[in-house]
Amino acid sequence: MSMPRRSGPSPALVLLIAAAVFVVVFLGILALRGPDIVAQLDNVWASFFPKSPGSVQGAEIRNLYDIVFGVAVVIFLFVEALIVLAVIRYRRKPGQEELPPQIHGNNTLEIIWTVIPTLIVAVLFFLSWQTLNNVDVAKAAAGDIRVRVLAARYQWSFDYLSADGQQVTYQQLTPELVIPAGQTIHLTLRSSDVIHSFFVPQFLFKRDVIPGVENAFDFEVPADMAGQTFHGQCAELCGPGHWAMQFSVKALTPADFQSWLDQQIAQAAATPTPQP
Repeated sequence: MSMPRRSGPSPALVLLIAAAVFVVVFLGILALRGPDIVAQLDNVWASFFPKSPGSVQGAEIRNLYDIVFGVAVVIFLFVEALIVLAVIRYRRKPGQEELPPQIHGNNTLEIIWTVIPTLIVAVLFFLSWQTLNNVDVAKAAAGDIRVRVLAARYQWSFDYLSADGQQVTYQQLTPELVIPAGQTIHLTLRSSDVIHSFFVPQFLFKRDVIPGVENAFDFEVPADMAGQTFHGQCAELCGPGHWAMQFSVKALTPADFQSWLDQQIAQAAATPTPQP
């Protein structure tokens, strides 16, 4: 005569105990090294998101990212919850030899898991298309600051153009683009050799600089960010000196920008032209 088989704790109970132990250990570590752990968790969490946007257009891109990220998190948690539920609810029990009831050809389920993903994709497509139309703008208007960006191995230079875009009023040979905050900047991009890429991480936007093709786009740094400087770089491998092809974007108030530009133009006019 066989002895009755003793059943151990259910998997759900084991999982609950393990989760409780993890929480207790985590809270203990947090109590001992709270500030360090919190700072590290903040850094990890921040790594999931783009940098704080430094332009009006970048803020729109960030908003779109947050929406897509939120939808992805909800779908991930929902799918994982279903997996855990299925593992626990439909696990094989001692003495069970038959398969649990199977579902075949349920039209309602087929419609649900076809329509809902289609709606999600359609909404994300519309939001992406709307954001692209707002960000990918290259229409110079009256009053916009026009700058031609020149990329060449391995340096950047910036031509400040007249209101009609036909004349160069000042050429900035140092890799620093100075702009007025709160105003629209119209950039045109040119390359004299190979493909480069104009990229400012905090703008959450980049545009290729292609030989023989003049790409253009508009951006605006919010007025309250006057005084800040943003790092920029070439984001296209353009040769052995690619690492050095960096620049900065310095935002000034409109009054300070105009004073700076007038001073640069006056100094350039007073400096004799070098002999060939």
